[in-house]
Amino acid sequence: MKKILIVDDDPNVTELLKAKLVAARGFNVVTAQGGREGLRLAETELPDLMLCDIDMPGMDGGAVAAEMSKRDTTKGIPILFVSSLVTPEDAAHGAKAGSRPLVSKRTQLPDLLKKIDEMLMMA
Repeated sequence: MKKILIVDDDPNVTELLKAKLVAARGFNVVTAQGGREGLRLAETELPDLMLCDIDMPGMDGGAVAAEMSKRDTTKGIPILFVSSLVTPEDAAHGAKAGSRPLVSKRTQLPDLLKKIDEMLMMA
């Protein structure tokens, strides 16, 4: 079963998204509260994919992605940014944060699952 790491500073977001992904596909989901914990768990859990918020205090999603790309253990883990800073319409038109794909936190579950499937197939 594929392992997904969800990183967000809001525990309500991580738990809701975890419940949806487990129910929909039975993914093995690990959650982290913030960027620093997400980076630590990426190294220890070695997920198949990370879903990461962008706007987080302390260490934002961009910093997490930059640090992961420097480390041999994590540089190959794909990252899908999930943000409230983008609309579902923007995300549908291929929005990116840097060079990484971006979806809205308001994206409907079927669309999110489609994007996750695409990224897992490319990994």
